Amino acid sequence: MFDNVLLLITSVAMFLDSTIRLFLWKYMTKNKFKSFIYILFSGIPIIVFVHFKQHLTLFYLSYFILCILQNIVIPSDKSNINHSVRIRFVMYCSIHLTTIGVFALTTNYTLSDVLTLDNIFLICTCITSFIFSLLRFFGLMIRKNSTFDINSGQIKEFQYLYNFLNINIIYIFVEALLCEFPRYLTTNLSTLLCSNILSILLVSCYIESLLKILNENKAKNLNIELSKSLGDYNIKLDKMRAHAHYDSLTGARSRIFLIQEAMRLLDNNILFSLVYIDLNRLKHINDTQGHKKGDEYLSNFVKSISSNLRADDIISRFGGDEFILLLNGCTCEDARTRLNDIRNNIKFPFSAGISDSTETKTLDALISSADKRMYLEKQKGNAYV
Repeated sequence: MFDNVLLLITSVAMFLDSTIRLFLWKYMTKNKFKSFIYILFSGIPIIVFVHFKQHLTLFYLSYFILCILQNIVIPSDKSNINHSVRIRFVMYCSIHLTTIGVFALTTNYTLSDVLTLDNIFLICTCITSFIFSLLRFFGLMIRKNSTFDINSGQIKEFQYLYNFLNINIIYIFVEALLCEFPRYLTTNLSTLLCSNILSILLVSCYIESLLKILNENKAKNLNIELSKSLGDYNIKLDKMRAHAHYDSLTGARSRIFLIQEAMRLLDNNILFSLVYIDLNRLKHINDTQGHKKGDEYLSNFVKSISSNLRADDIISRFGGDEFILLLNGCTCEDARTRLNDIRNNIKFPFSAGISDSTETKTLDALISSADKRMYLEKQKGNAYV
């Protein structure tokens, strides 16, 4: 009866170990059926040992196969699975061998007795499973944002660490074989304990170093991605600014750009003239030929007038058929002379009003003054003023 209770408790401990693993890695809810099968198979190592008396090697082999079965439940990169299997196997078996050694040293039982008597072995296995579950639980809780995401391209970088795990796996199986021999001396228990405690410490340091490397690499990659995203954002922002500075239909400067540039000239006390232009025929073209022809008319007007402007002059579309010219270094008289030349060179009739920066220091007043003069001249029927 006691044997069955111990077997049940040990199996529960193994089940708990597997359940905690799946729960912490959030795969319990994703693959319920596979998770249940995986947990059910967790008791196989115990059954194998009880069935094949004193065969510690078979127990470890079945546990190793159990670790590999996680690949069915937790789909991941092959290199990650292999890595996780090795770490889990080495840590569990090292703790298990240490528990067996401590039990043999602190009791009247020999190492052979511990492996031969089912009750004692089950107690050691149960203790190991609970210790390993607690270590993993607290380890993942402390480092819940850390993962062993090793891609195939990083395998070579961790090759020496891989070799270290491989040597530990071979060592554990050799040690398990030696433990099964009845002539294995009690005095060698100190070697058994020290070697496995050292393995636990080395694997712990290995895990800590690996997590540090991976987290630094993740932070570096994140920084690169952020820099790239910031670069893309700046490019998009520059494009948006460029679009904001130009009228999409005519290619003339936008109203926003005109205001910014005019304010800059006013703030720096730079002389300029502001010419408010209104095209005279746009409404007639829209009504008789359609808005598409009207759009072409606007675009052609901007192209024509731009070819008659200096490099530091600005033409801006202020409204539907209304445009504003900023003529640097020009008084009102200079601007009138230049408008006469422009009108003689283009075939687009327009009315215009002029104001310059000597009249006022506010942009609204300059625009309002030029607009009123344009409107008065339009009423008089003049083509331009």
